[in-house]
Amino acid sequence: MPESYDDMAVEVLEELLPDWVDAYQQGIEQEGYKLTQELMRDFRYKIVRSTGIVSAEIEFRKYGRYKDMRQLRFRRLPDLDAIVDFVMKAGVENFAFVPGYQSAMRAPTVSKAVQRVAAGVAFGFLQRGNVKRDGKGWYNTTTMKQLNNAKGALRRGVNRWFARELKKSAEDGQ
Repeated sequence: MPESYDDMAVEVLEELLPDWVDAYQQGIEQEGYKLTQELMRDFRYKIVRSTGIVSAEIEFRKYGRYKDMRQLRFRRLPDLDAIVDFVMKAGVENFAFVPGYQSAMRAPTVSKAVQRVAAGVAFGFLQRGNVKRDGKGWYNTTTMKQLNNAKGALRRGVNRWFARELKKSAEDGQ
C-alpha cells in the first residue's frame, strides 16, 4: 500500500508502462514497420523519481519515429553506414535486385552486394527528395490513447490514496 502520493504514482506507472509499450509495438505491427524486428525489441521504459516529481520515460530507436512522420525530406545523401546496417539485418536477398548486376551476370560477393544495395537505397532517397507517408501513423494516436488511460488510472489511484489518507487522519484524530 503506497505511503505517499509519489509512491502511489510509481505504483500506477509500474502497472501502466508495460501495457503502453505493448500498445506501441501493436501500432508498429499494424503499420507494417517490423522488417528487422529490431524496433520491436528495443523498447525500454523507466520511472524517474526525484523530490516531488515522478515521471516515466519510454525509449526506442529514432527511426521508429521517422517512420511515423507525415513527410521526410532528403536534401543530402543519407548516412550510408546506417543503410548498410539495415541491408545486412534485412538480408540482401530480400531486395529485388543488386544495382549494377543483371540477372545473367555473375553474382557479386555478399559484401559488395550489400554496399551496392545500400548505395541504391540511399541514392533513391536522394533522387525522390520527399517521401510522403500514407495512413494514420502509430506514435501520436497510440500516445494520446495511452495518455488518456494514464490520466484515468492516476485519477483512480489518487482517489484511493486520498480516501485512505482521509480515513487514517480521521481515525488518528479520534
